[in-house]
Amino acid sequence: MVQREQFSSLVDSVVLAKMREIAATVGKEFDEVVQDAMLLYVARQRSQGVRPEVMGHFWASVEKNRDLMESLAQYESRSCDR
Repeated sequence: MVQREQFSSLVDSVVLAKMREIAATVGKEFDEVVQDAMLLYVARQRSQGVRPEVMGHFWASVEKNRDLMESLAQYESRSCDR
C-alpha cells in the first residue's frame, strides 16, 4: 500500500477551482486528481532529457572548440590508417 502524506500549499484560486471541477466531472476525489496531475508533471520533467540551458552551454563549447575537435579527428583518422 502506498503511504500517503498530507501537505499544504498555496495555488492560484482559478487553477484550484478547475481542479475541483475536473474531480467532480470525472467522479474522482480531489486528492486523486491532484496526485494524477503531480505524477504527470514528474513524468514530463523526467522525460525532457537535458535542460535547454545545458544544451546551450554544450553547443557553445562545441563551437568554441571546433578547430581542436577537427584536428583531433584528423589525427585519430591518420593513426587508425597505420
